[in-house]
Amino acid sequence: MSEEKKITEEQTEEEQGFWAKNIISIILIVFLIVSGVYAFNRDTEDKSVEEKVEEIKKEGEESEASSDEAGQEVATENTDIQKSETKITIKANAGDGVTHLARKAVAEYSKDKEINLSKEQKIYAETVLKNKYYKHHLNLSQELEFEISDLADTLEKAQNLSDKETQAWSRYTHLVTSL
Repeated sequence: MSEEKKITEEQTEEEQGFWAKNIISIILIVFLIVSGVYAFNRDTEDKSVEEKVEEIKKEGEESEASSDEAGQEVATENTDIQKSETKITIKANAGDGVTHLARKAVAEYSKDKEINLSKEQKIYAETVLKNKYYKHHLNLSQELEFEISDLADTLEKAQNLSDKETQAWSRYTHLVTSL
């Protein structure tokens, strides 16, 4: 009987060791999967924000280069901006992209409503509006209409950014000198 008892005890120890190894392996696999998904999502979010910043930088460089090459004075904002009760219409100047026009719309609406925004909030707002009103190409003197309701909603969201979101947008403030 002692041999049978030894065999049963050895089998039990082997079964326990087998299950312990399997459980550890399963936990490790789940951890790796969750880590991979987290890393992938984080990289995807960072890339989209980084792409947005690159677009802002490129548009700023194109604007400066176009102004320098053309040697033209930029028209005053009064002739480039038209306002109504439901929209703000902005005319594109040489080198302007949708981001530039969104920046002007945010500035104009903020001034009219006496809303003070931080640089981070301004970059957030212009990026959201740029994405909403995106045009592949703007022609010189082409006008883009920004709905007042969109401006109001976007600026309200900008004012309600969390500290973490504001900190994330602060990485890009030094790239936009015209805030």
